[in-house]
Amino acid sequence: MIRVGEKEPLALEALRRITQQTGQRFVLPAGRRRVLVSNDPNRLSGDSLLLTPGLAGRFVLELDFDPKTGVGEMKVIESTEAILVNGQQVKEEPLPDGSMIRFE
Repeated sequence: MIRVGEKEPLALEALRRITQQTGQRFVLPAGRRRVLVSNDPNRLSGDSLLLTPGLAGRFVLELDFDPKTGVGEMKVIESTEAILVNGQQVKEEPLPDGSMIRFE
């Protein structure tokens, strides 16, 4: 067990699961065209994608993807940190299938 400050102890197995979830890739469901992605649950509704809350500052992205062409677009709606696509800082960027989005 690990205790951080005054918080409840955290089992090592739980810590392992949390670290595996961080930095994982995700795939938009087939046929899905537009989705909001954020780590702030208060900024999302419906079936938007919630990433680990509190990770990498706060951000809200809009992803638009065409599964027929394998090309999409990402628009940064709000971010307190830099957002990189394939290593380049962006605000709005085309996303070929397999693009890597990072938060710094």
